[in-house]
Amino acid sequence: MIRKSALLVPAAVLTAALIPVPAHATPPVGVCPDGYAMLTKAEVGQLPDADLALAVFDVVNANGDEFVCYKQYPNPPHHGGHYGNFTDNTANPAAQQE
Repeated sequence: MIRKSALLVPAAVLTAALIPVPAHATPPVGVCPDGYAMLTKAEVGQLPDADLALAVFDVVNANGDEFVCYKQYPNPPHHGGHYGNFTDNTANPAAQQE
């Protein structure tokens, strides 16, 4: 006898595999400062403060390449509920990609 729960995990994995993931047409324009991670808008939407973070994504993404840099605060949340700091990926001009 097969348990219903035994079928749920394979079904969830198959469903996740079929969900299309948008590809980026262009690579990031720059790189992030030390200690920051480069994130896409979809990844920003997965942060604990997603509503707040998504509201500032387009403002921070000043160069329009759809990538930003993020560093989580050591003791979040800070500043009105934010869990980290954002900057555009052109904030580290000494390490620009070619």
